[in-house]
Formats: sequence, C-alpha cells, structure tokens
Amino acid sequence: MSDERLVVDDGDFWTDPRRREDELVPRLLEEGFLGLRLDAPGRIDVEDADAMPLVGLFGATAQERQVHDLERDLVVVATRLESRQTWAALLHEPRRAPRGRPRSVAPAGSGRGMRMFAADARPRLPDLPWRPGTLALRLLLADKASNAARTVLGRGARPIEQDPAVQAFLAEHRQPAFPRPVWPLPDSPLPTFDPIDGSPEPPAEVGIVVALDRVNVVREGGPQVTCIARGSFRLPLSPRDLVRPEPPREADDDDAVHASAGAAAAVADDALPDWDPRVEREAERAERRAAEDEGLGLVWRDVGDPAARAVIPVTLVGTGVKRPDPLVVPLQVPIYADLDPARLPPTVTGHFALDLLRVPDGYKLLRQTTHLWAFSGDVVAGPFTTAVVAEAEVRRP
Repeated sequence: MSDERLVVDDGDFWTDPRRREDELVPRLLEEGFLGLRLDAPGRIDVEDADAMPLVGLFGATAQERQVHDLERDLVVVATRLESRQTWAALLHEPRRAPRGRPRSVAPAGSGRGMRMFAADARPRLPDLPWRPGTLALRLLLADKASNAARTVLGRGARPIEQDPAVQAFLAEHRQPAFPRPVWPLPDSPLPTFDPIDGSPEPPAEVGIVVALDRVNVVREGGPQVTCIARGSFRLPLSPRDLVRPEPPREADDDDAVHASAGAAAAVADDALPDWDPRVEREAERAERRAAEDEGLGLVWRDVGDPAARAVIPVTLVGTGVKRPDPLVVPLQVPIYADLDPARLPPTVTGHFALDLLRVPDGYKLLRQTTHLWAFSGDVVAGPFTTAVVAEAEVRRP
C-alpha cells in the first residue's frame, strides 16, 4: 500500500478514526497486504488535546493470526527526534480490548485476515513530555515493525516558525541543547563502550548493529546467566551531542529551572490551603517539568565520563514472545574520538556492550525468546533475536 494514509483527514482521528475501514480492508486483502501499518495525526496541539490517537492495520496469514493477539502483544514506540529519546509500552492496557473491537476479514479459503484498530497512546506513555517537538511513532509486534508515523506536537495556532526565514534565523542563532549523562557508566568488564570479543564492526552506512547469543542458559547453582548485547553504530552527529564545559550560570540557566520549580510550588503553597490536594499536584508538575527539561537537554549536566567528547542516545527495546511487555534500555553512549566543533563530521561510530540481564527490568528476558530493536532518532534496526532458557529444559528428555 506504499505510503497511503489510513486516515485522510486529521479531524477523523478524533471523531471517526476507522472511517475508511470498509474501503481499505477488502481492497488490501485482495492486494495481499501483510504486515503492520500505522497512521497518526500530522499535528497535535498540546494545549487543546490530551490524547495521541493512532490508527493501525494488521494484515496476517492464518498462522500469524493464531500466534499474535493484538490486544495483548502490540507495543507502541515513540521517539522524540530533537533529543533522540525513545519511550515504549504496550499499546493496550493488559486484558483490555481496544476501543471499537476490530474485525477480522479474509477471502474464502485464503487464510489471510486483516484488522483495523484505533487506540490512544497518550496514557500508555505517561513519561513522554507533552511539549512541542516532533515524534516518530511505530508499532512493534514480536519480530514485525510498522512504518514510522510522524506527529508534530505544537502549541496554539500554527507558529510563526513555519516561515522559512524564521526557521533559518532560529537555526543560526538558537543555542544547541546539552547531551545527557553517559548511561550506564562503564565498569570492568561490563558495561563498556569499547569493542570487545564478538563486537560487530560499525556499519558502512548510517545504522545500528547488535550481536547476541541466540540462546542463553540459566544454570542452577552455577555462574549467573548472562545475555550480552554487543553493539556498534554509525549515527549522525549534531552540535547538541558535543560535551561542553558548564556555561556561566545566568537567570535563564539551570538555577532558573529549579527556581521556577520552587516558585511554582511556593505559589501553590501560598494560594491554597494546606489540605488542598492541588498543592501537591502543583509541586509534582513543577518537579516533573524540571526533570523533563533535564531529559530534553535544556539544562547542563556533567556527563560523568571525562574521556567522552560526545554522547549519542541509542535505545534498545525488547519484546518477548510469551510476555510482550517491553524491556527499554536507554543507552547514552560516549564517543571518545577527538572532535573539532568547527568541523564536525556528519556521522560518528561507536560501540557498546552490556549484560541485558543486569539492567533495570532485565528479568523480562527470562525464559522466553525476545526480539530486540535499536532506535536513535530516525534510525531503527532489528530485530535481533535471543532466548533465555532454564538448564532443566535443556536436560529434559
């Protein structure tokens, strides 16, 4: 179906997201479409809307329809292109069917089926900053990925920044954001950001490569099991990735961020009685906004690795075959090569190696097969497949 949209008019996302179902499903079944397709509004006003509606389409063989449960298995991934941060979660709350339960249709005897569905991704990604920026949205279903649907989060009427002259002026004068601290900090032997035995070579073109042992065995009473991800990449480099010294502290810098947070809390305390729950809510909002500022690179932070010359975000997302609740590993990879800020190369190469079972929520990989994907801005790579099995299963006759 090439780049055909599932929803022609953005207004339909809010009123009748599956309006084209009767037109699209029979035609695409006849054309033999298989796979995932995603559509999202081209623009969402963050002041007027508190939802992120998505419309998806899944064309599958008879076997795939038996294996995959859309209400249970679909994962939504959102990448903020400016900061290259990525968030991922199950698209639907466990044990809850999507709004307007989708139907399955197939020509007689073909075994193929298709489902169209609508969902709101906003409540599933509560940590996604609801602030102006550009998102690349994708769906994952085991070893399948949808196209990327782009959504611009804006504020109010279409801004003057749409003027090409204004865009050029801002590009020239706007100060770049700051890189986030290296994570995880390197240790011996792992994690490391140097190549190790089995590390793949960086790709010749822009991309990410990850090497995993196909099967990892949990041994009872023996050494702890490991599931080591060895990765390399060639990714775009921008001024915001460069490690820079702490700028002079001014009223609009780091102190102001925290001062505004404190001020908001103080206003709440002064304006409302102590027992009013709005006091706590206002303080939470201020604290959350300060954390978002840091995550978006709007405030300076020591990157934690004195040898780093730049920091590149790469997020690993693993979806399990038995338990699809995703494992999300937000790497901040240091670049150790000397870089001249006046002559930045268009891309840089880097490495990472870490034990996925030692990261937060790494237990999600245990006793199942997992498909791992890697994201950095517009770049997506995968799936890279691995499995963690118990030794008792290996010995079973």
